[in-house]
Amino acid sequence: VAGYAAISGESLRVYGDGDQCLVSSGASFSAGALLKSDGNGQAITALTTDASGAVALESATAKDQLVPVQVQINPAAA
Repeated sequence: VAGYAAISGESLRVYGDGDQCLVSSGASFSAGALLKSDGNGQAITALTTDASGAVALESATAKDQLVPVQVQINPAAA
């Protein structure tokens, strides 16, 4: 079914801290950038005070690119 990562009865891969995976870019960003999710679930650069969930392993030059990241959970700054 288009639009779903999985449907009832199917497996769904969950990535944890330290795992590498691909994300869809929501804007351009540089390799090494801390990333968070935008309102559409795409990766964008996190501000220093934002919670972030990954580090870009490569740069994205535009929206809608698949980019390798390493999951790195960082809580928001207090």
